[in-house]
Amino acid sequence: MKKAFDQIMEHKNLLFFVGGAITALAAKKIMESDKTKNFVVKTAAKVMQFQDEANETLLNIKEDAEDIKNDAVDTKKKTTQNK
Repeated sequence: MKKAFDQIMEHKNLLFFVGGAITALAAKKIMESDKTKNFVVKTAAKVMQFQDEANETLLNIKEDAEDIKNDAVDTKKKTTQNK
């Protein structure tokens, strides 16, 4: 058993190459599948929708923070003028 393992390990670079080639061919077949393409397209669309919603939320937060800042500045000016 050890002798067979040692013989295999002598050619490990070849085994890695063959394994990589088989993996690449399998990945190519999977990516050419209509089901895979549909899944990837739907997933990408959901990610893009999430990004748009996140950007909109961040913009709303920024606008709210600016409003609060402006209200605070106005309140400070009114307080200073009344003294």
